[in-house]
Amino acid sequence: LRLDALHLNQFVGKGINLLQDISLAILPREFVALVGVSGAGKSTLMNALAGFWPASDGTVLVNGTDLYRRFDAFRTDLGYVPQDDIIHRELSAEKALNYVARLRMPADTTTAERKAAVTEELETLGLIERRDVRVGDLSGGQRKRVSIGVERLTRPGLFFLDEATSGLDPGTENRLMRLLRQLADDGQTILLVTHATKNVMLCDQVVFLAKGGHLAFFGPPAAALEYFGVSAFDEIYEQLEDTRSPEEWAERYRQSTHYSAYVVKRLRDAYGDLLDTRSEAGSVKADEASRKAGPTLPKTKAKKPSAIRQFGVLAARYMEIIGTDHINLLLMLLIAPILAGMDLIAWPRQVYDAVAGDASRAMVMLFLAVIIPFLIGALSSVREIVKEKAIYRRERTVNLRIVPYLSSKVAVGFLFALYT
Repeated sequence: LRLDALHLNQFVGKGINLLQDISLAILPREFVALVGVSGAGKSTLMNALAGFWPASDGTVLVNGTDLYRRFDAFRTDLGYVPQDDIIHRELSAEKALNYVARLRMPADTTTAERKAAVTEELETLGLIERRDVRVGDLSGGQRKRVSIGVERLTRPGLFFLDEATSGLDPGTENRLMRLLRQLADDGQTILLVTHATKNVMLCDQVVFLAKGGHLAFFGPPAAALEYFGVSAFDEIYEQLEDTRSPEEWAERYRQSTHYSAYVVKRLRDAYGDLLDTRSEAGSVKADEASRKAGPTLPKTKAKKPSAIRQFGVLAARYMEIIGTDHINLLLMLLIAPILAGMDLIAWPRQVYDAVAGDASRAMVMLFLAVIIPFLIGALSSVREIVKEKAIYRRERTVNLRIVPYLSSKVAVGFLFALYT
């Protein structure tokens, strides 16, 4: 898939603009690194390009189709690996991928096809020998590869990764970058936000952002070194910070031959004079671009899993996650009888006696008898949605329905509450 951005701006708060009129043209099967100083707006730009946080001004086109208008049609074509892990650490690598496959793959996918896809993905990622190891026990690089595998199961054409190499040792980072290079060669268009520049030469293009969301450079990595007049990519950070203002860097790039070759020419070859048209007038132009590119959307949509099927998969996954945490499960099962036994010992026998009893104390004890089971039951589920926020947001973006998700949590929690 080809990805084009036309005059993107992102206004927030009281007129603050996080992206300064950015235009890009990323061709199919290109591996693009998004680099810049802290606060330059790298994640903001990525979220705008992926459609997860649409730009307040501008147009994003996927093969000539307006992504913001037709986002539902591209849900399964967008892979996204955020900074947080999007997998349950309590599950093994194979089980984590299997549950995702059951949720995201078309409803008519057979069990054999699903298992074959999971096995193939584990082999591609070099994790076949670690398939039965809990995700939480894997190394940082291996967990990132599992996260990548989760997104690759539906074979997305566009792949976005937000600082997937952060916190990794140089050897692991190098292997991960080579894996992404291989995925791009296999047909995926990849955009990676990164601070590590050692392996940027593996990319086809590199985007450098200056502070405030100004586009300072977009072009081949080797050309970037020549453009900034440095011998190493790390020195570019100093150049962006010390030698010119962000506005000056953006203007310098717009006047360069690199802008003409890798932005203007690419966009004009595909969409004519669309680049020179301001985005405020953009809806008609986006339609023209879509017509010019021809039909790119699937003629038939894949059959999505039903709400009942999603409920079954989510409930089964939730139960397995609880079952793998043996200590927490044991505590939940034992705390109710322990408290009941303590009440049996601590409460005076004559408290309810009509003559020797104490009415006020009896009321307190009855109140505690009601409130304590409620609190204990809440302990097992109060954090469930919050602790998997990143996973929920990603699955919701693909095809997860809210009712099955909440129902699976309530149903399993109800069983424990009934026991308590």
